[in-house]
Amino acid sequence: MADEMIRSAGRSSNGLAKPIRVDNDGKILEGVGRQVVVTRTDTFAPTEEHVLIDTDNHTLIEEIDWLARHETNAEIYLEIKGASGGFIDANGTGITMWLTPLQLLNNKSLLFDIVQYDTTAVPDPKFRFHLKRPIQCPLGYRIVLRNTSTDKSFRNSCQVRGRVFDVKS
Repeated sequence: MADEMIRSAGRSSNGLAKPIRVDNDGKILEGVGRQVVVTRTDTFAPTEEHVLIDTDNHTLIEEIDWLARHETNAEIYLEIKGASGGFIDANGTGITMWLTPLQLLNNKSLLFDIVQYDTTAVPDPKFRFHLKRPIQCPLGYRIVLRNTSTDKSFRNSCQVRGRVFDVKS
């Protein structure tokens, strides 16, 4: 016998039908989630690292806007909790969790679109990337920015927009 699917909806206070959303395990999600925006636009001192966000909440990352001002020493780390691995390196010989603008340019990233790649911008080069499509993170995620230079300071800016869901058991 074939399975049948029933489309269910609730009604808002003004009578409009609202879909009932569930996660990958079929648990009901409350509403459409709480909008969250996290931003860091500071200059990073040599070897400085900053955790932009580290959450264990079920989250939908809708947008990441990363603007780095160094081609090889500005790095971003993106971990989707519960997912193994990272990103295939330029030679296809290993996995990396840290990404630089040059790696994204050379690897033609599946995650990021290159918005700007200008090595001649003044006073510093500009490398801007946007997330290509939203990412579901049922177990949360972590984003870290860092400067790997031992003697240069530069901006390494990032803004993340998404929705955090409260899961009902």
